[in-house]
Amino acid sequence: MPCAIIRAVKNLLAELRELHARIHENDPQPASNREQQAAALISGLQQRIIALMVDGVPPPMVETSVLYCWLRFMLLGLGHDEARIEAVTRDLVSVAGRLARRIKEIVATVDDAGPTRDMQELGSRLEALKELIHAMRKPELSHAEVEQRAMQTTLAVADFIQDHIDRQTDPGLLASALLYHWIRLSTINGNVDEAFFQKVERNWPAVVEGLQPLVESLADG
Repeated sequence: MPCAIIRAVKNLLAELRELHARIHENDPQPASNREQQAAALISGLQQRIIALMVDGVPPPMVETSVLYCWLRFMLLGLGHDEARIEAVTRDLVSVAGRLARRIKEIVATVDDAGPTRDMQELGSRLEALKELIHAMRKPELSHAEVEQRAMQTTLAVADFIQDHIDRQTDPGLLASALLYHWIRLSTINGNVDEAFFQKVERNWPAVVEGLQPLVESLADG
């Protein structure tokens, strides 16, 4: 990946962190163990994803790996064996499409106050980040290199999950963090309007709850 793009991404990410910190500077600090776990999950997974992309992993590949790991984690939690998990995850493009349609349905039913001015500014910065990320989409990799990168990326996300399992992180929080980052990545890679993602964020509990029946239906075939 060109060094200029890497520098631009890092600079923009620094601006986004600064703006995010300003928006949330008056938020109460995580107090309970659950809140601390949630904060560690979001921060840690975000850092892992950024490191993968800066290392040259194509963003769509990261998106696919996060989706696979989230779905596998959910299916294991529902008690399904490896054969069933393999069957469900064989066509992730189809799964992603069904999830995206359901998310749109959920969000469409919710009326809220909309984004604040600061969140609108954050959205405009994220649109700039999308442009940079799209410039990272076409590395010259052989088929063997693509397969190797895909495996390394999936293992990196799986290692993150296992680390938090070993720490006895709440499984519901872990699943939520993985889903959040898959939606975040898919909206960036799909060039979805940032206002849509922010509405998903504002109504996150409804999104998580609304997707559960779909996951169960995928598992049941």
